[in-house]
Amino acid sequence: MNLPPDNHIDQTWRISTYNVIPVDHADYAEIATTFQSKHRPSGDLGLIHFESPLYGAVYVDTAAAVTRYGRGQATLDLDRADGALYLGWPFTGPWERIRPKGGWWRDTLEGVIFTVEGVVVYEGSSHPSSPGYEKVSGPEGVITWHCTVCHEGADSGWVSTPSSREQTVKDAHRHLKQGHAPVNASLERAAAELASKLISRQQGRNVRIDPVGLADRSCGQCALINRLANQGHVARIF
Repeated sequence: MNLPPDNHIDQTWRISTYNVIPVDHADYAEIATTFQSKHRPSGDLGLIHFESPLYGAVYVDTAAAVTRYGRGQATLDLDRADGALYLGWPFTGPWERIRPKGGWWRDTLEGVIFTVEGVVVYEGSSHPSSPGYEKVSGPEGVITWHCTVCHEGADSGWVSTPSSREQTVKDAHRHLKQGHAPVNASLERAAAELASKLISRQQGRNVRIDPVGLADRSCGQCALINRLANQGHVARIF
């Protein structure tokens, strides 16, 4: 009954929510059928949603046991507990109403999930480098990946479940396997020369823009990632 190791990122699992579904509740029958009959307690259902930065799991036990675990009145030892653990979060029907909302960085809505070889997966409440994105007012945000080597990335939609984070990480790893395409040095020099001319004209004096690292300095995603890292909003760097 051990939770699987989160080898991609870290070994941190947490209880996101716990719920008690009474036998006479309208959603009881549909939720109960998610589990094998041998794992269903007699009486009210007790449910705990676990999550790591990538994965989700649901623990089912008696309502009394889950309440004690959820309130911190008892320690849940999965190897000795009477309940059952199911990997993944169900999405259908009543599960939508009880599953946890928000991403791994649910308090700040912003944070780095992981970065490797310049490819970063991170969460945020808005995407400053993508036109048309609006500030999120609710408890959900955006998860995306960005490559600081070739400055490419792809928005991956709303953060709501570990599966959305897992898919984004898969996309980032796919980019890694395809190989980086570093920003062309000659293009960087040309951009720096043009920027130097424009700024010099605007300010009425000679201004020299250093082409080294120009793409890093001018990239909105890189700036956001650096800010998140400097503020300590990092799940794991490796």
